[in-house]
Amino acid sequence: MIRVVIGKHDGYICSYRISGHAGYADQGKDIICSAMSMIAINTANSLSAIADETFDVSQDDDSGLLEVRFDHRPNEKAETLLDSLELGVQGVIDQYGNEFVSLTYVHETPAEKQ
Repeated sequence: MIRVVIGKHDGYICSYRISGHAGYADQGKDIICSAMSMIAINTANSLSAIADETFDVSQDDDSGLLEVRFDHRPNEKAETLLDSLELGVQGVIDQYGNEFVSLTYVHETPAEKQ
């Protein structure tokens, strides 16, 4: 299962963590893993290239981990991109069900490191 944890503070997203594998199909043919990877990686790349934001990132290909964490409130462009990530994750869950992707929200402040 792919686990998505979105950290929110005062209504805005200050972190996201995506890890695991969907198990929907064989490796290389799993469309859910592909979709979630694209959402996660594209968001991180866009936060840097389009929103010109700085953030901490952790990645581990073996466990399928990508974590993005802000130590400040993201700018307006970044907030839009993060809202889009949330919408994309929910869209995958709506289409394929929560047996492959789980979404959890946690309250945190941007300065918290886990």
